[in-house]
Amino acid sequence: RSVTHVSGFLSPMFPVCTTPGPSPRAERGADSLRPVGSLFAGMTGRLRRRGAALRAAWIPAYAGMTVGYAKVSLWEGGGVGGPRRRPSPPLRPPPTPPTIFPTNALAGANPEMAIADQMKLGIASPHIFADGRVDAPFAAAFARRAEELGYASLWTQERVTGSPTVLHPITFLAWLAGQTSRARIGVSVLVLPRHNPVLLAKHAADIDQLSGGRLVLGVGLGVNAAELPMYSATAERRVSRFVEQVQAIRALWTNTPAGFSGEFYDLAKANIEPKPARKPHPPIIFGANADAALARSVRHADGWMGAGSSTLDDFPRKVALVRSLLDDAGRDPASFPISKRLYLAIDDDEPRALRRMREWWGYYYGGNPDNAERAAIWGSRAKIGELLHQWAELGVDEVLLNPVYDLDFHAEALAEVTGLG
Repeated sequence: RSVTHVSGFLSPMFPVCTTPGPSPRAERGADSLRPVGSLFAGMTGRLRRRGAALRAAWIPAYAGMTVGYAKVSLWEGGGVGGPRRRPSPPLRPPPTPPTIFPTNALAGANPEMAIADQMKLGIASPHIFADGRVDAPFAAAFARRAEELGYASLWTQERVTGSPTVLHPITFLAWLAGQTSRARIGVSVLVLPRHNPVLLAKHAADIDQLSGGRLVLGVGLGVNAAELPMYSATAERRVSRFVEQVQAIRALWTNTPAGFSGEFYDLAKANIEPKPARKPHPPIIFGANADAALARSVRHADGWMGAGSSTLDDFPRKVALVRSLLDDAGRDPASFPISKRLYLAIDDDEPRALRRMREWWGYYYGGNPDNAERAAIWGSRAKIGELLHQWAELGVDEVLLNPVYDLDFHAEALAEVTGLG
């Protein structure tokens, strides 16, 4: 039977991965790998006979600066400046991950209920362009179609320096506000220590006004403190500064004048106009991974989103921890949404899906494609649908669906799988 793999977050119910729809590479005969199921099933005998050794490259862990996504297949020629496809490392049989859910995990779920009726569904909006050319018409058409299909939100993430051609969330969201009318627009996340809280509060308030109150501001501490001097910031006591920045932004959004005086910022007489359209203010969600950061989210944020690069096998524990922390703090779970960015690929050709996911991961995170197998999901429409039912049963309030190539195909396919519209 086909191997079941969802990078840790899996059960025997889950199958291996796949990529989306019609691929020019498949039509060109570039997909020479056997189906993962048969490959894995016969692997032991072949290894003994041939003494072959499968290899896999290792990628650096999440560096705190994410990139974005493109509509074109990475490492393929896609026009002027498009990167050429480089050879993929041979597939190795994925290790059997631990079963996260018991075999009756779906006993309490309703498989007849559409996934879209069980949790909110957002989707990543294209703002990185692998061929080096910004395709604004495609991004606009994608956003409008995503709204038509019924996606609840459109998302970006921050990357400031580096080689990818990427639009910054602040400028992109201001533009996206004018391309959409219903879906929430958000960033997950801005690395807050890079930003001046007064300027960020002003920019975010303006975007919220332009969008009619649809902004979601995601912020995170980041992991690369060494970069901060480049932004005229310091890593000294950055957690305390981070918390005070959040407090300062809220004060600027809600008070006239802000009336805020802290250890690092004195904004007692500062004021910004206009204030955000949404009252009392747009939600501020934290992107957090460590347990201490989850506790900080419960104390200071309006919600939590798990990073797309974080492993899936530990996510159920983190959800349980956040709910426990909410209970200890006396906070209503309904007022604190839990969400997760979920990288994924839909394709009936599972080896092709895995290969393209690994290629994208290496391009995006700059190293170890094996991490894709721990943090992403892939497979047929049926497999992806079954997996998302499990996420709904876990109690996630919203999933940010993040295809990594062929975005327009995925938007349509995921709408069909989840019952949107």
